[in-house]
Amino acid sequence: ERSMRGELDFHESIRERVGMLKGLPETAITKTIDNLTYTGGAVTLVKTMRAHGVICALVTGGFTQFAEWAGETCGFNHTYSNTLGIEDGILTGEVLGDILDKHLKRQILEDLAQENNIGIVDTMAIGDGANDMLMIEKSGHGVGFNPKPVLAEVSDSIIRYTDLKTVLYIQGYSDNDFS
Repeated sequence: ERSMRGELDFHESIRERVGMLKGLPETAITKTIDNLTYTGGAVTLVKTMRAHGVICALVTGGFTQFAEWAGETCGFNHTYSNTLGIEDGILTGEVLGDILDKHLKRQILEDLAQENNIGIVDTMAIGDGANDMLMIEKSGHGVGFNPKPVLAEVSDSIIRYTDLKTVLYIQGYSDNDFS
């Protein structure tokens, strides 16, 4: 929570939190996934955007197993996340590779725009915490979804009382356009 508010370094926070998972069986991930639910409107948002030819990427400071599950179910074109260390079916308590932080999130936005010949002004990013700030600032339109105060300050739009379908309305879609 402190990291989401920008009060604690994300790298420090994620290492500390992942360290607490050391020794858990990998099956704990599956059990967690089995009990997950989507944020309201997420599936409709991604499926509608994809139906209208938009490239959608899930860029999260969360972990690969969860991001791949969400990416597959919602229909994202790309997923980017952190990788949990697992050896012999047991979590090591480490994050493997580069930690997907606010700088890497911004870089992924820039790279995807460039690779797909999309002007950065024509991009949209949605986030909720401090780790999303640079991506939100860089995008053509940054949406804070139930944002922490630090993110709300830099967001072009803020959604607090409705679900993610509101992002479709922001772009001019109507209910008839939803997939």
